[in-house]
Formats: sequence, structure tokens, C-alpha cells
Amino acid sequence: RGAIHRRDTMATTVRADQLQTPAHNPGASDETIWSPIDTLESVGIQRGDIKKFQEAGYHTADSILMTSARHLERIKGLSEAKVLKAQDSAGKVCRRLGFQSARAVREKRQSDVFHITTGSTELDNLLKGGIETGVVTEIVGEFRTGKTQLAMTLAVTSLMAQEQGGGNGAVLYLDSENAFSDERLAEIADRFGVDRDLADENVFVHNIYNEDNFEPAFKEAKRMIAEQQVSLVIVDSVMSVLRNEYQGRGELSARQQKLSQILYSIKRMAQEFNIAVVLTNQMCADPGCTFTNDAKKAVGGHVLAHLVNLRLYLRKGRGEQRIARIDKSCKHALGEATFELSAGGIMDVAQ
Repeated sequence: RGAIHRRDTMATTVRADQLQTPAHNPGASDETIWSPIDTLESVGIQRGDIKKFQEAGYHTADSILMTSARHLERIKGLSEAKVLKAQDSAGKVCRRLGFQSARAVREKRQSDVFHITTGSTELDNLLKGGIETGVVTEIVGEFRTGKTQLAMTLAVTSLMAQEQGGGNGAVLYLDSENAFSDERLAEIADRFGVDRDLADENVFVHNIYNEDNFEPAFKEAKRMIAEQQVSLVIVDSVMSVLRNEYQGRGELSARQQKLSQILYSIKRMAQEFNIAVVLTNQMCADPGCTFTNDAKKAVGGHVLAHLVNLRLYLRKGRGEQRIARIDKSCKHALGEATFELSAGGIMDVAQ
């Protein structure tokens, strides 16, 4: 379809049917990032048992290796012996376990990991290139700080070629706030020169109405990722449904346990498929802070703070300007970047 480019930089034409095969990182080496579950048949696992794993939501040999035997034994028709044999076989086709040298880790990271541009050069520089694949990035802030606008911008830039700062893959958008806008998607696509049909056909939206919708949505997401190239999964937002369904301190423990299950599934999806995962999150008052009159904190408590890899806090600036601050990261120095909201999504502040 139409030429895909980033702002003023022309790029090669990329059509929907030219998105890369799912088991490979666009632009990386030919080494397989994850192994389709069908490969287990070549190491002695029966076809019928593989089908049972697939029906339960396991589409890669890596997922068998990354899931405990206790959980896999819950799949109807699979005994403990069959599960243990499947995990042993998965270890033969995957190279997930075992010690590696720091050099090997760095080389694999350089080969597999890529970044998706946010639309703002200053914000990209703060994030060392943009939103990273293989990890979970949380975007937290008050209302009108640009959380959904940043998510929508990423939904477009992810479709671009990797050389242009994109992911060259489809986008899965889990919407729990009814905030996704096809009109905004079209406007942002126009700004980046992404063909509207390409965006319409490769951004997939799944509405989340209650806590029970998360598990089947993740199951469907993993199936889609295994069948086509997906570069980004967005959850907007991760806490809105849980805040409504669990109210008061009496239900706080149950809410946090459910949140932990959701986040674990999200994080494992990012690791298993080497895709970028972005969560938006809300703020609430912090009554425990006595040093300011308007103290706020991210919803989700320590469970959410510990399980995300990077927390990006947004706050309002002058006019349409917004300030992004890294609040948590093991790879990035804490710092700030200023960007601007526009009809075309996130962009640098106009000079």
C-alpha cells in the first residue's frame, strides 16, 4: 500500500502482506526468536497432545518451558508424565534455560531487541531509542496528560519499517476505557505518512469490560502473535476495570492477586515473543504523603511497580506541552523529556 515514512524522511513502501514472518524479528538475524509448538512433534511429542496445548493457549515451545508443570497439568487430558516430557522436549528446541556469558546476552540483545519511536525525538532520546521490545512499559499520569495519545501514536509508528523507528508489525490494542478512536488513528497515520488502510487492517482492538475478559483476550492475543507479525500490545488501561470491580480495603488483597496474574501474563508475553508491551495507568490521591497539598501516586501499589520494567510518569506543562519522567528503570538514568500533544499525536515541542 502507500509509502510509510517518518515525518519528513521517506521510507520504502511496506504493504500489509509484507510484514515479516512471526518467528523472526524484522531486520534482525535469521535466528529464530521463539519456536512454534509444532516443533515439539519432531522431538517425540504426539500431535494430539500438541493440539491440547494449543487449545489451552500455548502456541510456542517456549511457553511450555516458561510455564510451571503445576499449571500445565490443569490442561484436560494431560498427565504429569506427559507435561514433564513436553517440558523436557521443549528444552531441546529452545535455548531459554542455562547460564550464558554476559557477552552472549549482549549479542542476543543487540540482535533481537529493537525500539519503536514515540513520535518525539526528545522522548525517544530519554528512552534510548523509544519503546523497547521484550519488556513492559507503564505510562502513568492524571487525566489529559497524554497517556492514550501516546498509546495511539505508538499504534501507528509500530506499523512503520524498523529502519524508520517502527516495528514493522501489527498492533493489538486492549481497550478497557472505551478510549480507542479510529478517527485519531487516521489523523496520526496521516502525520506519519502511513496509509490509512494499512492502519485499519493491522491495528486490532479488543474491548475489556470486566476482569474476566483479560484471560481470553490474552489467549487470543498469543494465538494472533503466533500466526502473524505483531510488534506491540497496548493495554489502555490496566487498572480501570479492577478499580471498579474491587472496592474498599476489604477487597484490596483479592484485587492485587488478580492484578499480579494479569501482569505476569503480560510480562511473559513480552518475553516469549520479544514484543513491546505498553500499559497505561491511572493516578489516585496519596493520603500518606504530608509534604505536599496535592500528593498523587500510581494505582496498583507495589505489585504493579515491581512487575513493570519501566515506569514513565506524565504530567501537564504549559498549554499542550507534557513532561515525561522516568520513575523506574534498571537500564535508563532517571530523567525528563518535554513533548507536545498535536492532531498528529506525540511530537517535539514547536520551536
